[in-house]
Amino acid sequence: MAVRVTAAVDTLQFQITTGSGIVQPKTAVDVAFLIGGKVAYAGPDGGSVVRAKEILSELDPTDLRLSYEQSQFQSERAVQERDRYRPLLMSGSVSPNDMEKLEALARPATAASQLARKHIEDTHLTSPISHIVARRSVDRGATVSPGQPMFTAMAIDSVRLRVGVPEVDVGSVQVGQPATVRVPAFGDGLFDETVSLIGIAADPTTRSYAVEILVPNGSQRLKPGMVAEASIR
Repeated sequence: MAVRVTAAVDTLQFQITTGSGIVQPKTAVDVAFLIGGKVAYAGPDGGSVVRAKEILSELDPTDLRLSYEQSQFQSERAVQERDRYRPLLMSGSVSPNDMEKLEALARPATAASQLARKHIEDTHLTSPISHIVARRSVDRGATVSPGQPMFTAMAIDSVRLRVGVPEVDVGSVQVGQPATVRVPAFGDGLFDETVSLIGIAADPTTRSYAVEILVPNGSQRLKPGMVAEASIR
């Protein structure tokens, strides 16, 4: 039998590790009023596209306006009283101690007026980012507390896919390595991306490490919550 001899050559073999995960928004924030009150305008429903600084919701400002007018009057009165006595300080008719007491009354009155005015401005809830409204939690006429979430806002111009990579494979995974993402909801459609982040702590139950792949999503086809699979080379 003939024996064939060939020279040895180096070959490069790729290791493929796969995992599945859930599509997550690039950014997700709960948006809430800084003050409490009655909702006069509830704002856009879930699924609406909102631009940064656009007004999302408004509270009834009636009571706050009355409070501001009262504090403004008290502030102006305290300032006028202080200013009326200043010439007397120069002539020695008023002691520095008495003048300091007038200053002490004017300063908090002015601060209270400024705070009341800010509270009126805080009745307008604006969007911190350009986003899609994932959920609106309160309707018109409801009374909300400070910090109570009104909206859940999600930016999905790009999305994050986090998959679990086994402990035995994570040492071979590096940021920038190519990854192919498949979303079963789109059939055989594939996204060729790269690894953007590698977790530093293992899941105590599965002993796997979170590896993140950032996927551009300008068309917004990928929705948060979709199941996706990734093959990392």
